[in-house]
Amino acid sequence: MKTPKLAVIIRRAPLDDVPSITDIYNEAILTTTATFDTETKTVEDRAKWFQTYDERHPVLVAVVDNKVVGWASLTSWSDGRAYDDTAETSFFVHSAYRGRGVGRKLKEATIEEVRHLKFHTLIAGLSPPPEKANFYPFSHENPPRRRSRP
Repeated sequence: MKTPKLAVIIRRAPLDDVPSITDIYNEAILTTTATFDTETKTVEDRAKWFQTYDERHPVLVAVVDNKVVGWASLTSWSDGRAYDDTAETSFFVHSAYRGRGVGRKLKEATIEEVRHLKFHTLIAGLSPPPEKANFYPFSHENPPRRRSRP
């Protein structure tokens, strides 16, 4: 039996969301390969991290029943001016809400933000566990599209 999709609200995160963002991130550190951090973070650590985001590089949250259950961010890729229109994406969803449409809603909202903010390139680091390796659309038969330099 399929788990029903949830009523998900996506919005920009205020500082008040940092404790929930921290909980979700720490769960990912302890139970997934989604982050390369190996030690959990404090709310104070993540509040400092959060302060590095701005109007052009937002943190979005997914809210279900007034509870933050996932988040996504657009991070500056490089200090080099040639990368001003490039951002790195990150997505994290609490395990109790995975497979229920939360990540998809975050991805869709992030793409809307990217279009609105006029980014040209998005970068994501993927490290799926071996049993999920076929989940990602890139393979030897379907390589990622490469952009040639002018």
